[in-house]
Amino acid sequence: MNKKPNLFIVFSPLQIINAIEAIHHFKCKNNILLINYKPRQDKNNAQMDDLVGYHKWDEIIKVGSGGRRSKFLIYVKLIKRLKKVQYDHVFVAGFTSAIYTIVANLKKNKLFFMDDGVGTITAYHDIFAPNVKIKLRLKHMRFWLFGIRTKFTDKINIFTYFDLQPLPHVAVIPNKLRWFSKNYTANLTRDKRVYFLGHPHDDKPEIYLKTVECFLKKQNFEVVYIPHRFEKINKSLRAMFEKNSVKVEIINMPVEMYFLINKIMPNVVVGFYTSAFFVMLLLYPTVSYQSVVSLSYDSPAVKDIYKRLASKGVEILNYKGEINA
Repeated sequence: MNKKPNLFIVFSPLQIINAIEAIHHFKCKNNILLINYKPRQDKNNAQMDDLVGYHKWDEIIKVGSGGRRSKFLIYVKLIKRLKKVQYDHVFVAGFTSAIYTIVANLKKNKLFFMDDGVGTITAYHDIFAPNVKIKLRLKHMRFWLFGIRTKFTDKINIFTYFDLQPLPHVAVIPNKLRWFSKNYTANLTRDKRVYFLGHPHDDKPEIYLKTVECFLKKQNFEVVYIPHRFEKINKSLRAMFEKNSVKVEIINMPVEMYFLINKIMPNVVVGFYTSAFFVMLLLYPTVSYQSVVSLSYDSPAVKDIYKRLASKGVEILNYKGEINA
């Protein structure tokens, strides 16, 4: 007798990593992957395509091609197809209006929310814990014309790296990345270089430049800069890298997977409030981590991330005094 299928709905590379980990953690069989491509995010979409091969899926459904064309009618057709099936587990990672609507129409035993970076923390405090219903934009009410629901009442099960408190209506299952650790972290080679993880900075490039420059002035080891997949390196930043002999390493995968695949055990990893820290702390617990305080963003959510990083032993670097001097 075939088991009910499990459905994994993803739209980022990290979500695919967590989906594969969930398969092994929950011992899921008969697994369907639904990839929702995002417009104008070619690097993001290409990385997802590469990561798909790390698991043998029973079925792969691809929605959109990354273009700007409206996917409304595509979603209508997709929902009508998916709602015919009874699923065991459904896994999502982020409730966009489209994904929320898809989930609302699925027959399922359990609904799981996977991490897609630090957004899980915000979702927990702003939506899950207070049990707030997500408000859809007016245009999504068009689904009603096709008999498609836009609300659901499922209990949320969070499969997460983060230390979150279980609640009567919210279950929390720790994601320790044990499968990836077991299969990819053996026989790594220690690399004494300092790896700096870049961050998108289009809105305040000058502050970003000065912050990175403050860090580089204090380094005695070679620094390797890995740009974020959504980051653009401007002329000023590139000139500073050349001046300080910084190697820019363009990778086409999540940085966590880059180290695993290339059998690298970094000595020091530096970044801002990146979710990569939380993943790497599980995969590489002996590495030294340094998180640079962002002078561009000081929201309560960002401050909470720095607090969580500090509690896990990450060194917090603040160059505000030097930049403003």
